Amino acid sequence: MAVAEALAFVIVVVVVLRFIRRSVVKKLSKRPGINVGLANSILTITNYLIGFALIWLMIQFLGINLRALAFVFGALSVGIGFGLQNIVNNVVSGLFILLERPVKLGDRAVVDGMEGDIVEIAIRATTVRTNEGVSVIVPNSHFISSSVINRSLDDEIVRYRIPVNVAYGTDPNTIRDVLLQVAGSKPYVLSEPPPVVIFEEFGDSAMKFFLWVWTREMSHKPMVLRSELNFAINEAFTEHGIRIPFPQLDVHVKQPIS
Repeated sequence: MAVAEALAFVIVVVVVLRFIRRSVVKKLSKRPGINVGLANSILTITNYLIGFALIWLMIQFLGINLRALAFVFGALSVGIGFGLQNIVNNVVSGLFILLERPVKLGDRAVVDGMEGDIVEIAIRATTVRTNEGVSVIVPNSHFISSSVINRSLDDEIVRYRIPVNVAYGTDPNTIRDVLLQVAGSKPYVLSEPPPVVIFEEFGDSAMKFFLWVWTREMSHKPMVLRSELNFAINEAFTEHGIRIPFPQLDVHVKQPIS
């Protein structure tokens, strides 16, 4: 009976600590200037240390022979080790993530071509919420053993590239001026670094440009940023009589020589 009560007490404490961590992180995220990622790492590690300490105290309180436990775990370690290898790998990776913080709470990351926000970092897995509102559970080992793009590691400023094709017959300088005017009219586009227009090449049926813009406010909403800029570019091109081409093929039929 004492064992069941002690185990229930440890479980309740761990659940309460987890609830407190989530509540504190949620409140801190609403305050400007607070490093939520660092706070989450400290609270998570503290929770697990308290949990391990409670388990140790429970063992001492119940008078369990640690030598006997060591013998039992040693006998089962070979068989269990293979089955728990992935779990142990993810747990160790989770500790590295919390300590080194290659990704942290609130970061914008790209994992296997999937882009989203880091909304939770647990000891075994990390939760990534995509633009579609889907929560994806990613094993922590993936962040250690694979290449992951962290758009928010050093700075919240992100650069996006907007492709623009224009029909031949328009002065490229006019196209550049219009694109820069559109970028400058958006409050979420940073003026420093300034927007840049790149004339990439002369295509088969169009001149190909890229509009590069930097943003901090829209760093977590890339599809919204591209959509709003495309709407604005189309409207500006219509006002200036700039035509956006569509692929076309000219067929010339020659009369056979009689």
